[in-house]
Amino acid sequence: MQGIIKIVTTAFFCLITGNVFAQVDYDKMDSTTEEMMDKGDWDGLANYGTNKSAQGVNYFTMNDRTGRALFSLKLFSKSERFLRKALSQNSSSTETAQYLYGSLLEQGRDLEAGAIRKKYSIYGGGDTKKTIEGFYSEGGVKIASMKDRIGNVHYVGFGMTHRPSYCSRIWQSFTYLTQNFHDNGYKQYEYFVSINQYAGHYFYVRPSFHYAYTKYSSSSTSSNPYLTSNTQVVQNGLLTYEVNGTQQYNYSNPGTINSLNLATNFSRRIGALIIEAEPSIHLINHQQRSSYTSSISGTADTLVNGVLVGSGSYASTSNNILSDSILARNIFQLSTGLTYRLPIEFVTLKVMGHWVVNDKQTDFDVSFNAFIRASNNVWLHLSYLQKKDLPLALNGDGQYFNAGNPVKSRVGFSMQLHPLKKFTQYLTYQFEEQGKFNSSDSYKYNSFYLTLKYNL
Repeated sequence: MQGIIKIVTTAFFCLITGNVFAQVDYDKMDSTTEEMMDKGDWDGLANYGTNKSAQGVNYFTMNDRTGRALFSLKLFSKSERFLRKALSQNSSSTETAQYLYGSLLEQGRDLEAGAIRKKYSIYGGGDTKKTIEGFYSEGGVKIASMKDRIGNVHYVGFGMTHRPSYCSRIWQSFTYLTQNFHDNGYKQYEYFVSINQYAGHYFYVRPSFHYAYTKYSSSSTSSNPYLTSNTQVVQNGLLTYEVNGTQQYNYSNPGTINSLNLATNFSRRIGALIIEAEPSIHLINHQQRSSYTSSISGTADTLVNGVLVGSGSYASTSNNILSDSILARNIFQLSTGLTYRLPIEFVTLKVMGHWVVNDKQTDFDVSFNAFIRASNNVWLHLSYLQKKDLPLALNGDGQYFNAGNPVKSRVGFSMQLHPLKKFTQYLTYQFEEQGKFNSSDSYKYNSFYLTLKYNL
């Protein structure tokens, strides 16, 4: 009996002393972090809280203050981790939720920030009543490096973004491209719409619809000497007709291309890593009519028994249809990839692999993107794409086919500026290599684009 009493007494004593020491630890941590906050010693507070967290200390006050310090140091991804821990310990802290909201906005994750705003009823909570978020317009030119073979491509577009709720965004765009070179060229009209929805628990879903209509013309000319004679036996002897001139062929290959791309992107954020997959189907209908016109011009001579008795001009024309063709292609593509935010704040890398399958071949393509925040008002975007020979338009990444000519590779550099409060300006340069439809030829372009966005 005495042994039992001794054990109970010892356990009670340990519990009391443990609580006393824990309270002393908490009081010391609380006073230390409060003093650092009052002094604005964000570096000291961030280091203190990070070290204590690594030692297993996990108090709301410490997590909240450490998160705020990291936010003040513009280390937003680290700030997010501490603020989320703090909110899990005290979900009624509106100020903590406000800092987390701001941290997500600074990382460009405004849809997740919208979910926080709605959940914790900060800044009024609820859903936005603003339907149209902003407008943008852009223009550019693709300068051909082989001007003796192909012309420049001119490009204009405009679009808008909608926010039906804080957790979703709809992006629509209309674009027009044109190219002319010695009666060869095309006009292309495109419409694109994408819905980006934050589904909670770090999941995003983004369905998209992309349609393009292309009308093109292609012509060529060739000529060769034309000589023919026809001799008949008549009463006076031999009657001969001779035509001497030039025969010219004018070939014409006009056509239309209807391209439809349906895709849905699924992504999941795990810390600094995003895993995504995007199945898509591409339906391409290509109609073409090949025809030529043959015209002969020259002189016609009449001879009787080899003696010229008359001469005059000669001309004839004939139209011929070589073929009418319809090419339908149904292509399935699965894209998977990873996006990772480097330990260097504001540097994000994205690598995507694209498996493309149709009835003839299976291709693997790759794309690479790097996003760098150079300052509060300047973002840099570096991109690289390597493709095979399928004329596809991928989700929201710009022009991937032009009049049926596939993009084979592309290197791009873009600078995002914020010259005024509600304006965003994008300056883009791209070097691009395009294949040629049904040909082994390829063309190279240096492209320059200017985009202006106005946020309501």
